[in-house]
Amino acid sequence: MPELEHLRNFASSARRGGFGVPFFKLDGNTGEYHRTGKTNTDAMNHEKWASDPVDAMLGVQKFENKIPVYQIGRVAAGYQPPAREQLGDLDEKLWPNGKDPWMPVYLLPFWDVVQAEEIRW
Repeated sequence: MPELEHLRNFASSARRGGFGVPFFKLDGNTGEYHRTGKTNTDAMNHEKWASDPVDAMLGVQKFENKIPVYQIGRVAAGYQPPAREQLGDLDEKLWPNGKDPWMPVYLLPFWDVVQAEEIRW
């Protein structure tokens, strides 16, 4: 399957939901973009960021001792996450707060365009 078809399939399935935590978020009240997270949520309207859709990744993650553990791969390469049964942690009685520890995750890396130019030269 060509890369473009993998990316189209990913875009279609990602519209249905996923991890649900954007890295950048538009504040509809102020029109400013902000980073998401617990720290450094300053407005970033004048920063230039870029990404390459071919770098999009999907998979699953869980946390062990507050550290994320990933099973991810590139969408364009046709990666499919392992079946839930292959991930382990199958005993629902041991799940924290009764929730499956493995959650879907979708990632698209971004880079700072200005800083990348400075490093390149």
